[in-house]
Amino acid sequence: MKVIITIPAYNEEDDIEKTITDIRQVMDKTTYTYFILVQDDCSTDKTLSIAKKSADFVDTNKQRQGLAITFQNEIDHCVALQGDIIVHADGDGQYLPQYIPPLIEKIEQGYDLVIGSRFLDGINYGNSPLKAIGNILFSALISLISGKKTTDVTSGLRAMDRKTAISIKIRSKFTYTYDQYLQAVEKKLKIVEIPVKGRKTRKSRLMKNVFDYTWKALWDILVNFRRSKNKKGS
Repeated sequence: MKVIITIPAYNEEDDIEKTITDIRQVMDKTTYTYFILVQDDCSTDKTLSIAKKSADFVDTNKQRQGLAITFQNEIDHCVALQGDIIVHADGDGQYLPQYIPPLIEKIEQGYDLVIGSRFLDGINYGNSPLKAIGNILFSALISLISGKKTTDVTSGLRAMDRKTAISIKIRSKFTYTYDQYLQAVEKKLKIVEIPVKGRKTRKSRLMKNVFDYTWKALWDILVNFRRSKNKKGS
């Protein structure tokens, strides 16, 4: 089994090296053959040079793409590198790397998509209470729409097998999280969550403020829901 742990990065010079080092410390204690890939989204700081010294593979977007397209680019790269299991983690070190082996184990047990949930075993979010409430509400909405319960649909710590990576293509231009989950449910893939704890991190780059994120997220969910409905009706 070839495991690729992939990290999207945009201006993460303060955290990217430690994030990679922490992952290696955990993974070196396992028997997995693993590689670390950093997908850089045209960082303007030292992220790229640091990543080239720390990661096994580094890929760079030709122009600034945003999180959703960067996610798809990194997944495509992992597939091209013949990854059997792909683990996606954030570059700011929000998720403790100790949860990566349990994610991999769930894939080995036959699950297609495994999500590290900060809300499955209490609230272990790490960031602001307001953002925690927002994540809980969006997860409830996605659960209602999809018909399958999720407690942390926005989690950036997730694993998938090669088949899932190939079968799901991210259509969103905002974030991959809702889109991937809804497509996985639509394709009747085996999805499971495991409890994880999140650490407090820097300010989110995905949203200007709570209202901006809420509007974009709701629109993103609506677009993906309509795509799924239209596909079923065709």
